[in-house]
Amino acid sequence: MTAATARRALPGLFLAILFAGNAVGATPGLAPVEVRAIPIPVFLPGSRQTRFGALEYLGGIELNSRDPEFGSWSGLDFGADGRIYSIADTGLWLSARLVEDAAGHLTGVTDTKLGAMRIDGGRLPQKKDEADAEGLRIRPDAGGDTALVSFEQTRAVRVYSGPDFSAAAPTRIKLPPFVKDLRRNQGLEGMTLPPPESPLAGSVVPIAERSLDADGNHRGFIVGGPQTGTFSLRRSDDFDVSDAAFLPDGDLLVLERKFSFAAGVAIRIRRIAGAAIRPGALLDGPVLLVADSHYQIDNMEGLAVRTTADGKTLLTLISDDNNSIFQRTLLLQFALATP
Repeated sequence: MTAATARRALPGLFLAILFAGNAVGATPGLAPVEVRAIPIPVFLPGSRQTRFGALEYLGGIELNSRDPEFGSWSGLDFGADGRIYSIADTGLWLSARLVEDAAGHLTGVTDTKLGAMRIDGGRLPQKKDEADAEGLRIRPDAGGDTALVSFEQTRAVRVYSGPDFSAAAPTRIKLPPFVKDLRRNQGLEGMTLPPPESPLAGSVVPIAERSLDADGNHRGFIVGGPQTGTFSLRRSDDFDVSDAAFLPDGDLLVLERKFSFAAGVAIRIRRIAGAAIRPGALLDGPVLLVADSHYQIDNMEGLAVRTTADGKTLLTLISDDNNSIFQRTLLLQFALATP
């Protein structure tokens, strides 16, 4: 789901090109695409500050490509080999390797590839609602990486086998009826997988963008595993959910954003205690980061968590530019500070 649908540039023309048999979808699989990265050395322009709330800024980049299909990136995660993957809500895959300097700051990308996303039966989406992929999590399995993708408008979670997710014909995870009772364009926005040590291990945890419960709070779901059911996430300050990711210790990070024409875009990240996540719970937690349009942000929709060889926990965020000339595709990186 976009933060500002009214700002989408030439949507009819773009989607007509995308679903009419474009070059990306002509041949299954990821193919090289030229992407230019512009470094963003500071998070707050005009300041040398690097610590923001509980996070340490580790650089960012703005991504640009001459390929007209590049953009609208919504979900984000890392493969077992360190490659980064993203999905677009227009039905595309992006794959790349991050380039970091000696201090671990993000400076660029290399080996970038683009490919179409298949849906049921291995066919290409023909309509926007079929292509509306929002959440991505990559699970290492015995035979290689497996990608789970949530689709907002069709209320589905599909499973793609690696190594080339773009060439894969997916299967579906069976969702219980309570997951399907969501607003069509404010549904399964964020999706994550609990770590193996979590009591929720083996389940899939999607959270709706703005399909609220009777008390006006966000709705979350535990699908599969030993504790299938629903929970609520306290909604405040007009923020809606755009993604979620578990930390290695089992706590949950929730990426949220809001937009108004008067104030622009804002984001925040909350940390939810893992032990509190269970059916029937109302969840809330401390804010780790909040940033508005004074900062180097855009419509941040994807969040990925990884642990470095020296034990640091890194957060990587990607923005959805809605294929608009007024927005940017940003990739930002932070380190989670030690409590």
